[in-house]
Amino acid sequence: MASGADQHEKLEGGVKTTGNRDDGACSQAQHEGNANDWVLEKRLEFFDIHALNLAASGRGTKMQRLKNGVLGLILSGILSASCAHADTQSREMAEEKGKPAMRTVAFVDTQKYLGLWYEIAHFPNRFQKGCHSATAEYSLKKSGAIRVLNTCLSDKDEKPKKVDGEAKIADRTTGAKLKVTFLPSWLRFLNVGVANYWIIDLDADYGWAVVSEPSRKYMWVLSREAQLDRQTYEKILERAREQELDVSKLVFSRPEALKN
Repeated sequence: MASGADQHEKLEGGVKTTGNRDDGACSQAQHEGNANDWVLEKRLEFFDIHALNLAASGRGTKMQRLKNGVLGLILSGILSASCAHADTQSREMAEEKGKPAMRTVAFVDTQKYLGLWYEIAHFPNRFQKGCHSATAEYSLKKSGAIRVLNTCLSDKDEKPKKVDGEAKIADRTTGAKLKVTFLPSWLRFLNVGVANYWIIDLDADYGWAVVSEPSRKYMWVLSREAQLDRQTYEKILERAREQELDVSKLVFSRPEALKN
């Protein structure tokens, strides 16, 4: 993520790391509407640096790793609190610039929405780099939460890559707004690393769906089949443009994502 800050190298515990001299990085990320992403990146950076330091010094005991984890959680809480207000401000700024509030569909039947979806297209993002032919499978857990299993094929060796997450319905009236996390299960009680998953367009028969979120940074077009009818896709794009989504950024997940 671009922070607008100068990068520099420093030595920490004998390990070379990349630091950031700009104390305003949080502010920059917030005004880009990405405060939550920034918090998660900094938490992961913290873990990476300290794990390397422990390995380099030979002090990587279980107790020290546990202490490192606790420190990381404390840091996460501090960063979350410091970014929360500006994250709200960034959304208000987007509305002031003339962009309307993102609209979801009126109602989503969760039971009908469960199951396997093929990704047709998406906005480029860092967590899908080097991967293609993505799918998402949703299933109901005993707790009432939704298990999210994302799978894709590596561009390098075509081997499947999987990530397991959890979604919770944030708007019980419509069922169209969810909160998704891919943090380890023992960290999911924290209010970090949680992303918006808004269903903004949906086929009456649940044959296809469109997912985005308030900042319009992300967008996915999903289908129950590996290919989507071209006319249907074009109509989806028309409605997405009405929501001021930049559909020119969409990239296909597989070479033959559309059919005539």
